[in-house]
Amino acid sequence: MAKKTKTASIVRYSQPAGPRSIVVNVPRPRAMSVPHHKPKRHHRRNGGGGGDTIIHHMVAGGLLGYIDANGINVPTLPMLGRAGTLALACHFFAGKGGQWGGWLRAASKTFAGIATYEQVRDGAIKGDVGEYFDNIAPQT
Repeated sequence: MAKKTKTASIVRYSQPAGPRSIVVNVPRPRAMSVPHHKPKRHHRRNGGGGGDTIIHHMVAGGLLGYIDANGINVPTLPMLGRAGTLALACHFFAGKGGQWGGWLRAASKTFAGIATYEQVRDGAIKGDVGEYFDNIAPQT
């Protein structure tokens, strides 16, 4: 029998001779990114006041009550009456806003509501031209 010896054998593997394989990376298209928040947009702001509040309507109603109580002479347009004329004037002067735009717009809505209320309640608008012609004697 042969003599046994303790030897460590080291086995080394070498790459085979020849051309290496070429790795070609082909990038795949990425999915489009989706925004996760609402895009910010610039909103143009005018100088007008905020929206209608109950205070705006209370001031307008108080103003009309003050005019009626003190007998202040307000020129009226035919078929509109005192409150309707004030509604039209406030709507005209409110314009696009400005310093008093919010107050005047709310006052015009209030005056228009009061004019409609007077028309339905009394059948005539207070300050209407018809009131002035009732006292005139008929012409024959």
